[in-house]
Amino acid sequence: MSKHVLREAIEVLRRAGVVRVKRGNNGGTQVLSTDLRPVLAGLAGTTRTTIRSILEARRPLELTGALLAVRRADDAELEQLITLADKLEPLFDLPHEFLQTDALFHLVLVRAGRNSLIAEFHERVIDEILIATAFFPYGRIDPHDAIRHQRSTAEAIASRNPQRVRAALDDHLGALEVALLGEQLG
Repeated sequence: MSKHVLREAIEVLRRAGVVRVKRGNNGGTQVLSTDLRPVLAGLAGTTRTTIRSILEARRPLELTGALLAVRRADDAELEQLITLADKLEPLFDLPHEFLQTDALFHLVLVRAGRNSLIAEFHERVIDEILIATAFFPYGRIDPHDAIRHQRSTAEAIASRNPQRVRAALDDHLGALEVALLGEQLG
């Protein structure tokens, strides 16, 4: 690695507050924090615009998948949605597992629409949401609200009523949009 690249890397870490650099004979580099999330977020280019783009892509994919699920989901898939929503409460103190179960709910919902291309695109969008939000301490929805939204969405799908699904999903997706962007996109 060249000296220039090393100096540039240390400067990025200094600006992020990860290290302190002291010049001179008694100088050196002191580690102040091992939290590299701000640095990684900056390197990944995760910005409000990126998050907005991801959430804008999610909304039509998930809504279309959910509306297809109204017509195509079988009883086992509907039961799986309810089961996943019920699994969240015991995971309150396990944020990683809670988030993974929450994401799985959304994946199962769209897969129940039985359109493999929409499901594939949606899975990519969910992955992008998980990556983008992993570096941000804000934008989390209250776990009780997340469970309420999932149960409402699962019940709406089970009702086979497209208008009810639209309303439930608008509330459900809107909660994260408001948390991350300060506004609902729908």
